[in-house]
Amino acid sequence: GMDKISSKRFHFDNNYWENPKRFDVVSLYQIGDLSCGSGYEVGLHIQPCYEITYILSGKGSIYTNDTPYPVSEGDVFISLPGDRHNLIADEADPFRYLYLAFAFHLGDQQTIPIAPDTIERALQGLKYPILPHFTEIEAPMKNALQELYQLSEYSQYMLESYILQVIILTYRGICGNIERLPVYDDARNGNQEIVYAIVTYIDRNLHSMENLQQVAEALNYSYSYLSHLFREKSGM
Repeated sequence: GMDKISSKRFHFDNNYWENPKRFDVVSLYQIGDLSCGSGYEVGLHIQPCYEITYILSGKGSIYTNDTPYPVSEGDVFISLPGDRHNLIADEADPFRYLYLAFAFHLGDQQTIPIAPDTIERALQGLKYPILPHFTEIEAPMKNALQELYQLSEYSQYMLESYILQVIILTYRGICGNIERLPVYDDARNGNQEIVYAIVTYIDRNLHSMENLQQVAEALNYSYSYLSHLFREKSGM
């Protein structure tokens, strides 16, 4: 059969190892989209920088320091500088994934009020390298790649904003504050915020939700209260 090392279906790779693209607080080393053939193996390498990998479809294993971690559609995998890293696609359902390799740098002229050291501490403190079913980063990852194959006016700024979105969303995911919604003052604004929180939660979790009870649990309200309120306010 085909040599496993060469069995890619397609690969859109943008590689800046020799000359990283420098933005305000991050340097971009590599970003791309790889669709693997059956059992495709990237090959063992040492991570020179941070890398965020998003599994678009299929499944496989990602190795960090010889430990295999199974991943599937919607998972995010975080690799740290110095990790021994490898990716192997499943034989029956090989994965397609997006990846972003970057480092932080503190220039003299930082204009974006981001604290890279805070984000780095969160990345470095990870006990488990996977954010399961973390689909929030799919859109900005795809948008960043779009800017690279449809270069147009202001692409540099759009690219930087999408890369920062991916990094900040990942940071929020690690800190566990992605779904922690505030407890609303019910009397204020006639409960509009709660109704909007319900709509937003469903929009974001539609594909992974098993039932509506999950919404109530995530928002810390009773199911009967929420369903009554939602029907009253939305007519649905």
